Amino acid sequence: MTTNQDSLKAIIQGLKDGGCTFTSNYPGFNSHLIHFGLGGKDVSHNEKLAFNRSYGASLSGRRSVISMKSSGLNACADQFLHTYITGVNAGLVIILTEDLDMESSPESQDSRSYRDIFGGLWLEPASVSDGYVFAYNSFDWSEKTDQPIVIRLTNNYFRLRGKFQRKEMKKPIGKLVKDRNKFL
Repeated sequence: MTTNQDSLKAIIQGLKDGGCTFTSNYPGFNSHLIHFGLGGKDVSHNEKLAFNRSYGASLSGRRSVISMKSSGLNACADQFLHTYITGVNAGLVIILTEDLDMESSPESQDSRSYRDIFGGLWLEPASVSDGYVFAYNSFDWSEKTDQPIVIRLTNNYFRLRGKFQRKEMKKPIGKLVKDRNKFL
């Protein structure tokens, strides 16, 4: 599959402009391209470790992103559920790259059943512009709802061409929440 650079650039720039300060990744189907585009230097050994790193960064006051392919959510479902129970501190965004057409994956998985079980805000951009806007606002939405935001990117998204209008870069104010009861 050839990934269109417009769609990748929109997500990466939206997350940067939205205030991303930490990224972790378990590689697969374009997720690593997003991670490295955000300045990530290394990849995690597994999805659980990647999720825990980004969640820990969120709890410490850093706007954080975890990117992985959809089957990775199966491996870290316990951690994912935990974030809905305890909440986040700084915004936490989960980027799921879903290879529904099996262009570079051995099987097709659809993670939307997790949305039906856990709820939360799941975003699926239909245009390059949507990709930028969703990524840009996702940290604010996460902080307002006290939950992670999931951005689901499928084969169709990665084929999109188009432009996006950049917005002013946000400067996140990281703070450590000292409310013991929130995380017990």
